[in-house]
Amino acid sequence: MTWTYFVFAVAVLLLTPGPTNTLLVLCSSSKGIRGSLVLIPAEVLGYLTTVVPLGLLAENLLHSQPRLSMAVRFLAVGWVLYMAVRLKLQTSRANKTVGPVEVFVTTVLNPKALVFGFLLFPGLRHAGLTLTTVIFSMLVITASCIWITVGDQLVRRAKMPIRFVQNFARGALYLFAGVMATSLILDLNRATG
Repeated sequence: MTWTYFVFAVAVLLLTPGPTNTLLVLCSSSKGIRGSLVLIPAEVLGYLTTVVPLGLLAENLLHSQPRLSMAVRFLAVGWVLYMAVRLKLQTSRANKTVGPVEVFVTTVLNPKALVFGFLLFPGLRHAGLTLTTVIFSMLVITASCIWITVGDQLVRRAKMPIRFVQNFARGALYLFAGVMATSLILDLNRATG
């Protein structure tokens, strides 16, 4: 794999809407850019917590423990559903937004982390783990800043009501959980049938 392909693939995945990006937009729409910057280290650490070990063990892990991948995906579906329900309860009670812990756990369980760890990191084994990790982290920081800015701009510039952003975020989390669950069920049917 070339660096160009790696950077392009990582950037496209990070800029694709997903559970973590939804939480970044939600937080910045209520707390602004400054109040949301604390989430960036949580996202970086969340990805690295999953991606680095998977990148180091991907070849052996994929072939010897296929159920492990299914279990992680099942946890991811559960967590995203939990975040959607929690968001519904919070928006009906108070305007509390997500924090670093929620972003960290959501990122650890994010399906994108599996793609990074299983497919992209092993392709750059020749380049060295340190350099790959640094470049990956820089891309995560950049994408986080973009998503945080999007959330801030939706409320401040586009004058979108915070309730709309919260409802959209909740709907997006339900959608992501549904897509992840469907994929998991299809893979389980293939594995057993």
